[in-house]
Amino acid sequence: MSPPPSSVPPTVPPHGWAAALAVVLAALVSMLAVAALGLWAAGATGLPGDAFGRVTAATVVTAVGGSMRLAGNAGALAQTHAGITVMPLSVTLVGALVLGAGFLRPLRGRVALGAREPAGWAVRIAVLWLAGLAGLAFAAR
Repeated sequence: MSPPPSSVPPTVPPHGWAAALAVVLAALVSMLAVAALGLWAAGATGLPGDAFGRVTAATVVTAVGGSMRLAGNAGALAQTHAGITVMPLSVTLVGALVLGAGFLRPLRGRVALGAREPAGWAVRIAVLWLAGLAGLAFAAR
């Protein structure tokens, strides 16, 4: 015998694209805040022009594995090229913790999960995360 039909519609998991965007924005904003505070403490606010924002964005990009390339040109005789390999671990840690908490929050308290639900949630976050990092890398140029 089948159970009687329920008048309550099935609930949709609360993690769609808007929730994934909120998680990614929270992680990126927290990483930018930690990077800005660290650069401020190091005295980078004295950089000329609007370089502080670009340096902050570059710090976040390097925190997730990006690289920086420095180049200068003062004519054919005085060209310089340099590279820096750094990993600001405090920025990386804050981003990982916020992103992890945002990923796990909608999944907690659930008794049974299928494989498709967390996989779909992870794909949404990954797509928006890569788009956010591409935007930051563009802003750092």
